[in-house]
Amino acid sequence: MPEIAIRNCSIDDFKGINVLMNQVHKLHMESRSDVYSKTDDPLSKKDFLSIINDENKISILAEINYIVVGLCIISIRPMSSNIALVPRKVAYMEDLCVHEDYRKQGIGRRLFLDAKKLALAFNVDSLELMVWEFNKNAVNFYENEGMNTRSRIMELKL
Repeated sequence: MPEIAIRNCSIDDFKGINVLMNQVHKLHMESRSDVYSKTDDPLSKKDFLSIINDENKISILAEINYIVVGLCIISIRPMSSNIALVPRKVAYMEDLCVHEDYRKQGIGRRLFLDAKKLALAFNVDSLELMVWEFNKNAVNFYENEGMNTRSRIMELKL
């Protein structure tokens, strides 16, 4: 099996990351066309630059033979100023994706573990994310990594 390298994202990675983001967007669009619109540009270069230059974001990728095969983006969210809530600092995983041709090879797990380690350096209290109910593979992956459901977003289509 080829060696998986995990490293920080750079602007030169945009093309490879765009492939991943398009795959994820396609999956979301196919399952929730009521939420996701058709676009060939779910992540603009400007937004990508903003992510990789933000000191409160972790943006790492996985590559095999210089091909981008996975991505993880985490935002470090500051403590809430709401006095009714316990003050806590949260790492929020915005994206974790693996190229469809490279799944089931441990790439997602490597990204998850490395991202978790990097988040701990920010002295966060927890790692949180949102996952769609339709995405059973992702739900199972996160549960296998020790994550639990804390709350639910429910909807009633009208």
